[in-house]
Amino acid sequence: MTRDKPIDIDWTCELAKQLYNIDGELKRTFLDINDKGHLVLKINGDSIDLYDLAKRTGFPGFYIRVLSLIKSNMDRVYETFTEAMKKYNYRGALYPVFPLKVNSEKIVIDLIYNYGSKYGWGFNVTSSAEIDLISEYADREPRILVLDGFKTEKTIERLEKFRERGWKVIVDIENVYDAKLMDRFRDYDIGLRIKFMSRGKGPWKGSAGLDSKFGLSIYTLDKLLSKYDWIYDKAVMLHTHPGSQIYDLETIRKYLVESANLFRELKSYGLERMEYIDFGGGLPYPYHESRLETRIENMASPNYGLVEYVEEIMKALVNESKDHPNIIFEGGRFIVASHRIVISKVLTYKSYEIFVDEEPSNTRFEELRKINDLDTLEKWLKFMLDRLEYEMNNCTYSIVDRQELEFEYGLLEKAVTRKVRELLSNGEKIDDLLKKHKLLKDFMTKPTHRFYAVLSVFAHIPDKLIVNQYFQVIPLQRLNEKPDVLAVISDLTCDSMGEYGEFYTTVKNNSLPQVIFANVDNKIIAIKGRMLHLKGIPLHLPRENEDYYIAILDTGAYQDNLSMNHNSLGKFSEVIIDYENGKLDIRIVKNPQDRYID
Repeated sequence: MTRDKPIDIDWTCELAKQLYNIDGELKRTFLDINDKGHLVLKINGDSIDLYDLAKRTGFPGFYIRVLSLIKSNMDRVYETFTEAMKKYNYRGALYPVFPLKVNSEKIVIDLIYNYGSKYGWGFNVTSSAEIDLISEYADREPRILVLDGFKTEKTIERLEKFRERGWKVIVDIENVYDAKLMDRFRDYDIGLRIKFMSRGKGPWKGSAGLDSKFGLSIYTLDKLLSKYDWIYDKAVMLHTHPGSQIYDLETIRKYLVESANLFRELKSYGLERMEYIDFGGGLPYPYHESRLETRIENMASPNYGLVEYVEEIMKALVNESKDHPNIIFEGGRFIVASHRIVISKVLTYKSYEIFVDEEPSNTRFEELRKINDLDTLEKWLKFMLDRLEYEMNNCTYSIVDRQELEFEYGLLEKAVTRKVRELLSNGEKIDDLLKKHKLLKDFMTKPTHRFYAVLSVFAHIPDKLIVNQYFQVIPLQRLNEKPDVLAVISDLTCDSMGEYGEFYTTVKNNSLPQVIFANVDNKIIAIKGRMLHLKGIPLHLPRENEDYYIAILDTGAYQDNLSMNHNSLGKFSEVIIDYENGKLDIRIVKNPQDRYID
C-alpha cells in the first residue's frame, strides 16, 4: 500500500496517552507506555510489557485479570469515605457490599470476601443462584448481606444459615408479594425499596420514576404498613436505586438529596428502627476520563468522580437528616470494571468500503481543484455521492462498469479527504466543519479499514450490543508512532453486529496543530481541546509478518456475566496477575472451552 508522507508533527508517547485516554485520574495509576512504544501495566512499582506478555502466552486472544486493581479500588472507596466522614463529622458507619450481578466469577468473589475482611465487605444478592455462590462463606467471618429482587420461600430459606451464623441479613420488600412472603419470616430485618419520584436518565432510566421496575410507591407502603404492622419493628434500611452510570453530577445530587429526605421522613412516619441507607448504583465508572463533554449517548465520560460522589452523599445526609444513618455502598462497577482487559490479535485487514492505492488523476476530479471553501466542497460532495448512489442502484452492471464505480467511489473518498485537510491547513475553520458541515465531518471521521481480530463482541463485550456501552481500545505496540488509519474491529462471528468502532478522542497539548490527521488515510483523529466522536479507532496498519495486538480496557463489570456463546466461540483463556506478599504473581490459566486457540 502506498503511504502518504508523514504529517509534520512530532508524535510522542505522551500524545498517545492522551489520544487513547490512559492519562486520566484512574488509568494513569496502572497503565503507561514504555520506551519501545508498548503498553505496560504498572503494579506496585513493577511494570509488565503487555505486548511481550501476549507474545509469551502464545494465545491469539485472552483476558488479563489484574486482581490487585480490585484491591486498590476497594482501598480507594473505603479511604474516600473515611476522609469525607471525618470532614463532615459523620457519625454513621460504612458497610460496603458487592453486588454479584456485576461479576460472579469465583476468583472475583473470593477476592472480595478475603481482601474485604479488613473493611467488612459484604454482598448484595438478587437470586437463589447468587446466594449459592457465596454459601461457602456462611461459616466464616460474618458480614452484611442484602437480598433484593424477586424472591421465593426457598430463597429466604437459603439465607437462614447466614443469619444463624451472625451475618446481618436484610431482605428488601419492594412489592405487595414480598410483604406477604416476609409475613412468614418475621425474624428477618427488612429493607424498604422505594421508588424515586423523578425520572431516570440514560440506558437504565427505567430504574427510577413512579413507573420504574423496582420499588414501592409511598402510597403502596402505607397500605402495607396498615396490613403488616410488624414492618414498623423490622424495617431497618431504606434502599433506593437511580440506575447505573448516572453521568451528571447535578442529576446524582438530586437523587441523593431525595433519598436522604425520604430516610428522614420514614423515620418520622414511625419507622424508628431505620438505621441503614443503601443508595444503590449510580456511581459511574469513567470508561472515558476526559470530562470535557458529558452528554454523549453511551455515558462514556461522567463529569464527576468518586470523591465528588462521596462528598454529595455526606452533604445530603448531614443537611437532610439529624440522624446519621449507616451507609451501604454498592458501586460494584467501580470496584471491578478495570480489572479485566481483553487482548486480541489482528489476523488481517481490508478496506472498510473501497480504499484505493492509486492517486486521483488531475483530470478525474478537475473541478475539485478549483474549490476553495468548505461550503462549496460539501455541495459538490453531495452531488457526487447522489450521482454515484443513483448509478449503484441500477442493479445490473457489467464487470467493467462495476469495477469503475467502485474505483471512482474509492478515489472520491481519498480526494475529498485530502481536500478537507488542505482547506483546514489554508485557513478554513474546524468549528465550521464540526457545526455546519455534517456530511464532511462524517466523511472525515468514518473508518477506511476493517481489522479482523480474534474476538467475539458477543462473548467479550456484550454490553456493546445491549446498551451501546463504550470501551476504550488501544494497541499494545507502536504507540510511539502516529496511527495510520481509522479502523473498525471485526470479530470472528458470522454476525454483522460483531464489530466495534466507537472512539472518543481528546488531545489537550497546546503545542500541537488544531487538527491531527492519520498518517495514511488522512482522516481526523483528534482536535485539540475537544472531545471528538470517531466512527473508527485510530490504529496502525500491521506490517508484513507483524503480530499486531489490541487491548479493550475496563471489561471487568457485567461482561463475564452477560457473555454469549455465539458461534460456540465462548470465553478466552486468562492471565491472572496479582501482587501478594511483596511479589508479583503471574499465572496463565488455559480455558478448556477456549475455541480461539485452535
